[in-house]
Amino acid sequence: MYHGLRMDPIADFLVQPISGSTEHHLAYAYRWHGRLMVLSWGIMIPLGIIVARYFKITRHQNWPVQLDNRLWWRAHLALQIGGVALSLLALGFALVGPVTGGSLSVELHVLLGWAIVLLGLTQVLGGALRGTRGYPVVALDAELASRAGVGDHFDMTLRRCVFEYAHKLCGYAAIVLAGLNIALGLALTDAPRWMWLVIGLFWISLGVLALLLQRQGRCVDTYQAIYGPEATLPGNRREPIGWGVRRYRPGEWPPRPLSRRA
Repeated sequence: MYHGLRMDPIADFLVQPISGSTEHHLAYAYRWHGRLMVLSWGIMIPLGIIVARYFKITRHQNWPVQLDNRLWWRAHLALQIGGVALSLLALGFALVGPVTGGSLSVELHVLLGWAIVLLGLTQVLGGALRGTRGYPVVALDAELASRAGVGDHFDMTLRRCVFEYAHKLCGYAAIVLAGLNIALGLALTDAPRWMWLVIGLFWISLGVLALLLQRQGRCVDTYQAIYGPEATLPGNRREPIGWGVRRYRPGEWPPRPLSRRA
């Protein structure tokens, strides 16, 4: 079917540096710094954001009969903490690498890198300090109700509200800065064309997926996903925190595709 077609020129084009240079040398430490940063901030953490934003209620979950599906939480936690841990390892490789010239681009890459790592650590610390979870006391039997109470999340206390605003703002800011810095790092190291292509296509795919899920109404309020849609609950008496967050009444889930809505 492909008689006479040679793949060597295509392969040669893809493995060449983006500048078109025939040579490409990069210190061992910086190679691993780049690989780990791309894996953590270019793949794992963006996936963790997608999972947390759009999969709090799964498609076949019988919501609101079935509440608090923690699959998204476990995946989000593993991807974010794993990503931050890998970025710290990547930072270590950068610190032991050979000293390079202090051009403006290099200085900007270093500055953004520190900002991203600090934002990542702030996210982990904020998650640890987000307060107690809580649950409706009315859902417990009498014995448990006498010993239990509601928590920061159930009551949507000031502590919980501050956490949610800060967590979402810092998370989105960090991922934007990470995308810019990964692109800057690829340019500084004169990365081969295939790296630009693969990373670019992956990010475009994530963007398209996020757009489709957002249009489908899959960005559900965390409070409703965990505690339900009853209007009397403390968190449902206030506006949801974050942009594009949807709330549903009983019987409205799963949302109908846009093309089928009246």
